Amino acid sequence: GDSFAGEATLYGFDLLGGCECAVRLLPKFRHNGYATLALELLKELAGSIGLVYLSATVDQNNQASIKMTKKCLDEIERGEDKVKFRAYL
Repeated sequence: GDSFAGEATLYGFDLLGGCECAVRLLPKFRHNGYATLALELLKELAGSIGLVYLSATVDQNNQASIKMTKKCLDEIERGEDKVKFRAYL
């Protein structure tokens, strides 16, 4: 439609063929599968431009984002305040 729902971005490109990703939605658009769809599209985009892997870092307290990210990326590290994810493309 014509509403702004949020953003999905690739950033932090490195020399090893990877980058970070982030998805942020406005509250009224959460819990509808949009974030999962956006993350899947970011993975597809990253692969199509020749990246080797995609990473994400989620705040330990954001359980909804951790659950969503686990649907698309593999958990690789859990720290005191962050959870790190990665998917090889």
